[in-house]
Formats: sequence, structure tokens, C-alpha cells
Amino acid sequence: MLRHIIKIFFFIALLASFLFSVAAYAAGSEGDWSFTYDCSKATGFYKERCEEGIRDSFRLYSVTRQGDRICASSLASWQLGNHVDECDGVCVCGTVKKNTAVVSFDSTWMDTPGKAKITYNPHTDTLTWTLITPPKGGGDSGYDTAWWFPDHAVLKRDHRSKRHTSRPLDCAKCAAE
Repeated sequence: MLRHIIKIFFFIALLASFLFSVAAYAAGSEGDWSFTYDCSKATGFYKERCEEGIRDSFRLYSVTRQGDRICASSLASWQLGNHVDECDGVCVCGTVKKNTAVVSFDSTWMDTPGKAKITYNPHTDTLTWTLITPPKGGGDSGYDTAWWFPDHAVLKRDHRSKRHTSRPLDCAKCAAE
């Protein structure tokens, strides 16, 4: 009898541990994330300013996960902030499978959204952004390729986000894929 009680207790403890880790993992990707470019491709005036600490960045703000949906706001800069592509509402959204989401993302300057893959790594607490297809069409902006989202970036959790505070977004506002 004692043996069965121990087995049941062990099973319940194991199940609770598993459920807790799944819940913590699901919430782990939420929050504010940032990637700062290094100076390796900067030239001339931009290289000098970059070496002084003025850098371009890519940020995902208020990353929110609701069930199998994920959404976020974004900011991408180019030429040391002379060009900015920013969205303060839901502009990055997609579907999560395990630790990876395929998302569509809107660019302020483009007519058609782009697609990217976002992977959360709980061991390093990072998000990896990989571009699948860029946004297209310059519309009224007159730009044909005016988007500044990176092809590949490893974002770190941004605890010092000054412009935004991490607030949950409503992923129901995401367009159906």
C-alpha cells in the first residue's frame, strides 16, 4: 500500500513539475526584446558615430502570447536612427508551434507585410529572428525597399526599455493567416 502511495505521489510531483515548466516556457518569450547592430558594416561618418556608441537597433516590444498566437509591436532603425520603421500597435503576429513562431510583420513604408520566423531559446533567454520574405511595395512613400528589419538577429531581453513598457497586446487583432 505504501509503495502505491509513493508511486502516486511521485507521478503527481512529476506531472506538476512538467506542467509548471511548460507554463513558464510559454510565458518566457513575452516582454520587450532588442538587438543592437555592431559597427562592422558602418563606413565614414556613420562609423565614427557608431564607435561613439550611437547604434541602430531592432526591437520587439510587448511580445504577447495568447494560446497558440503571438503578437508584438516593433521598431527598426537604419543609418543611426535617421530612418525609423515603428509600429506602436499590433504589427507582428503569427502562430506558435513549440518554441517557434512564423509571423507576418507590417512595415510603415511597405504595402505588403513580410514574413519571419521567431524562435525562443529558454536556455539562453533569447529570441532569434530570421527573415523569410521581406515586405514589398513602396506605396505612397515612394520607396521600393524602405524597410529596416534584419535578415537575422538574436534579440536579448530588454529590461531597460525606455520608449515602451511591456504591456500585453490583444493578439485577436492579428489578421488571420
